[in-house]
Amino acid sequence: MTVSAVHHASLLPDRAPLFMYGGCEGVIAVQSSHARAFRADHQCLLESLGLQIATALQNAHLYELAMVDGLTGLFMRRYFDVQAELRLLVGGTGSRALLETASYDLVNGDSYKAQDP
Repeated sequence: MTVSAVHHASLLPDRAPLFMYGGCEGVIAVQSSHARAFRADHQCLLESLGLQIATALQNAHLYELAMVDGLTGLFMRRYFDVQAELRLLVGGTGSRALLETASYDLVNGDSYKAQDP
């Protein structure tokens, strides 16, 4: 498909692009078994939904980046703080213990240590 064909396809009233991170990362589409089931106002609604869905997906990605260490894949302390707050809000009880160490090599070993070039 050429760029003009992709642009034309995104203007059809049964689909709208999901723009994230400066590009089109997907498409939201609706279908009907009836001919001409979609009007121009449906296109506006679908485009609005596409923007909201793309924003929600970006926010979920940012939330994951804030909660999970990119190197080890382990939850960060912020995750545990948020979970404790949520439990207190719903009336739950519990306890937690956090281990902090100045030397992460004792915990991680050398497998996650930055390598000199």
